[in-house]
Amino acid sequence: MGMHFFYPLKLTGFIEMNECKDAETAEKTAEVTGKSLVNFSKSYCFYLNQYIFFCTAHAFLLSEKYGTGILKAMDILNDLFPMHSLFGMADSIGLGLMTSGTTETSVRRIKPLLDSGRAKISSYLSAGCSPETGKFIEFITGQEKGREEKDIDSDSFKLDMISAMLNEAVIAASENEGNITEALYDAVGLSEKFSFYYKNFGYDKIAGSLESLKSFSGMELYQCADKSLYEKYLLTE
Repeated sequence: MGMHFFYPLKLTGFIEMNECKDAETAEKTAEVTGKSLVNFSKSYCFYLNQYIFFCTAHAFLLSEKYGTGILKAMDILNDLFPMHSLFGMADSIGLGLMTSGTTETSVRRIKPLLDSGRAKISSYLSAGCSPETGKFIEFITGQEKGREEKDIDSDSFKLDMISAMLNEAVIAASENEGNITEALYDAVGLSEKFSFYYKNFGYDKIAGSLESLKSFSGMELYQCADKSLYEKYLLTE
């Protein structure tokens, strides 16, 4: 039995199990750590990692949609991810590790975005960024030195970030058992629970945001889930 803990270990509240056949023993073992379990199988194995990479790849896509640099995107998203920014997470993990393995066993729905993220990271590596930990932000800072940023709608940027995260979360929750949305929120270190953002933005704004993302990217994964899924999995958090 392998138990997948998440960084930072002291602050995260979940342990991921994959293809676990002895849930009772796993739950008793987890009690010692004071953390909760979330169990995945088949293409959802290591889904919390898939979701983290999904969010990072989506943030890369947003920087392209809004025509802004990575540092500017980090600045906009900082209040959403106070524990560590998505790009900061990439920095601490290291681009080499982030591109290791394959997306062939990932959830097919999100594979196009994961592949897009891998391609973006590979382009940074090809441009000279070290694959080691703690090197990405340093590389980007040098690459974007002197860059003039245009004014962009930060609120729309944040809405686009959250909309994709919520949409993927409710779809994943509908295809798995257990406290999936709670585990996903915890894994990425959002400042508020998903339910907060859903109540704040509302279904119509989220649907409109996803439609613009789908149009920009051409990716079907941005197809908005039915409102009933949002209400079932987010309003009961």
